[in-house]
Amino acid sequence: MKLMNLMLYTVFSFQLFIIILMSSMSISWRAQNPKAPNYLQIAGSANIGTWFKQLLVFWVAYSHMIPISLYVIIEVLKINQSLLINKDVKMYDEAGDKKFANCKNSDLIEELGQVEFIFSDKTGTLTSN
Repeated sequence: MKLMNLMLYTVFSFQLFIIILMSSMSISWRAQNPKAPNYLQIAGSANIGTWFKQLLVFWVAYSHMIPISLYVIIEVLKINQSLLINKDVKMYDEAGDKKFANCKNSDLIEELGQVEFIFSDKTGTLTSN
């Protein structure tokens, strides 16, 4: 999740850079072309208010760069992975309770690949700490 947030902040910073650049270029173009075509409906001179309006226009135009459904898709994938773990034949306990694995928290699935050591006592039960 930390990596995803870092990537999201990077894309957001890039989006903000593009929006500011395009707004500034729009004001520069407006200053160089005082006789703008009628279909653009540009009236008045370029000032900070106009730049801010252009900033909002480009923000809406480039808002598709960060999909809001990104977090939703990741959560759906985690849920699907937890369902696969719950029904995995290789995680079936034949000797003990005769049950499949029971994934209770889908956020921990990402951390399973980082496990290097599992400690247990003489009876084979897992211990904490």
